[in-house]
Amino acid sequence: MTREQARALWTRGNNSGRGYAPYTDVAGDDTIEAAIEAAQADGWEVIHAANASDQIAVLRRDGEWLGIG
Repeated sequence: MTREQARALWTRGNNSGRGYAPYTDVAGDDTIEAAIEAAQADGWEVIHAANASDQIAVLRRDGEWLGIG
């Protein structure tokens, strides 16, 4: 799967209300940066950083993938 295909899948799911947000409750800070920091503290590795507002950060841990954006 290409990065563009992964982003399209993530965007479609997120826009239809199926987003997964395990790291948005960190100390009352619901920013993307806080979620990424919390995920990293939980062992996730950033594979692709979001460099613009229309991008997502892609993280990996133990063969699983997580998009945060």
